[in-house]
Amino acid sequence: MSTHLAERLRRLRADAGLTQEDVAERATTWGLSWKPATVSAIEGEQRALTVPELLLLPVIIGLPLVEIVAPGDGMIELAPGLVLDGSTVRRLIQSVETWDTATPFGSRVEPPGPPAEAQALEAERQAARKLGVHIHQVLDASMWLWGQSLTAQRNVETAREVEARGGELEGRRLQALRGHVTRRLLAAIEGALQSGAVPVLAGVVRGPDGKIPLPGLEEPLSIAGGKIHPSMLANLLSRSGDAEQSAARALGVGISEIAALSMSLWGGTLSEQIERELRLEPIAPDASARRRQAAREEVVRRLVDALRREMNGRVAMEEAADVLGWPSSMLAKLSLKLWGRFLPDERDRIVAQHDDADGNLDDLRTEITRQLMEELAAEIRRGQGVDASEDQD
Repeated sequence: MSTHLAERLRRLRADAGLTQEDVAERATTWGLSWKPATVSAIEGEQRALTVPELLLLPVIIGLPLVEIVAPGDGMIELAPGLVLDGSTVRRLIQSVETWDTATPFGSRVEPPGPPAEAQALEAERQAARKLGVHIHQVLDASMWLWGQSLTAQRNVETAREVEARGGELEGRRLQALRGHVTRRLLAAIEGALQSGAVPVLAGVVRGPDGKIPLPGLEEPLSIAGGKIHPSMLANLLSRSGDAEQSAARALGVGISEIAALSMSLWGGTLSEQIERELRLEPIAPDASARRRQAAREEVVRRLVDALRREMNGRVAMEEAADVLGWPSSMLAKLSLKLWGRFLPDERDRIVAQHDDADGNLDDLRTEITRQLMEELAAEIRRGQGVDASEDQD
């Protein structure tokens, strides 16, 4: 029995204020040999429903079968390895049509085949426990990011990395690699869930190439002080890796923030920018592994510093927006007009000229920020036809 239906029955019973004894009594009234232990086994995925039991659920629970099984458009695991969106499951329940037995759900949904010894979607179950969310949130995020389950994506990426290592990887080394890949993918799922974008595109219809539709139809999200379309964020998160995880930890933010900031700075992911800059590094072809690692660490450090400056700059612009009552985007344009750069960059430029100054640089930075905000306020007043010398109530 699928996790989805077991959890759905458990939730519906609790919402209706019914005990397992109540449900067993109702089932017995309609000729089913249920005991409270039977209900417990069904809700615990230890016993599957028979066809008669499934058909009688509406008179036991008090809801239409379609509402019991597929109330929304989220992804539903019908069998190990077979995940369908809610609308397709509803069609299955309500249909009177003839189905194509070869590709009933379209070319992108392949038959999972016989269950493997290790139960399919175990990665999703572990991910849900680790993140403290429902397994179907993990499924939705996986479909949003990669167009397939976390388990399937892990297998694809693990196979790719094994091939990159010469195809000779077994036992503990293979297990360690699979764990590394899973952690990387899990970080992308966590970022997707934290962004709040997954419900926007859960169950989205992808193109023939499996890609998410281009931005434009969905409302943009506010992330890291800027705007980004959910489909673009999904694309970035699906291309993120270890570098994004490390940067998120270093800066104390989520991976979705790192993805949004990277897109703003470089038009792609941090991982991609690292590789681009390494290709420009003057490293000899015969350089030692230590030399190459040192070069990579320097590039990463430089780029993470750029992310930190961008993040701090956005925070400063948001603070200025709160104080001055203008949108941060308008203040950014005004900053460019006044100084040819954003307020945080102008502040840092002035601070750099006072490196030999006595006292606390943090105090100096605060004072310069205050002065620059006064300049912005004066420019706003001039634009509104208010004399800058007038007293402000």
